[in-house]
Amino acid sequence: MKKVSSLLIIGVTLLFLGACETTAKRIERHQDLFNALPAPHQGLIQSGKIQVGFTADEVYLAWGRPTRKSITEDGQGQNQTWVYIVTRTITQYYPVHHYRHGYDSGYHINDPYYFQYYYVAKDVVFANGQVSGWTVHTPPVPLHAY
Repeated sequence: MKKVSSLLIIGVTLLFLGACETTAKRIERHQDLFNALPAPHQGLIQSGKIQVGFTADEVYLAWGRPTRKSITEDGQGQNQTWVYIVTRTITQYYPVHHYRHGYDSGYHINDPYYFQYYYVAKDVVFANGQVSGWTVHTPPVPLHAY
């Protein structure tokens, strides 16, 4: 049981660290792309902000990789929506009775159960390859209501 819990913790930690790439690291990895942008765009990106007219590359530098993408098409062309989801984990403990084999007794421990809830933190809409609008949800919106 301890081995499974340890593996779960290690896996969640690695997933968390991979999702926590900073704006500075993205800029550093894509320095040529960043340097080719106009100075006002560079300043916004460094602050983690976006604006109407940004390209997908600029949004990626500022906000990172989206959790989900969807594509729609209408009379004006193709639209793409990037959705950024955050996860909140709540731990609750439930008493569990464990029996010892060969004995008439047992013991109680509180086993943890982990509940994950998903929230939409922000989304951005691209029309024909450029940002046409975005929303930052404060507080984040439960995913099922989105």
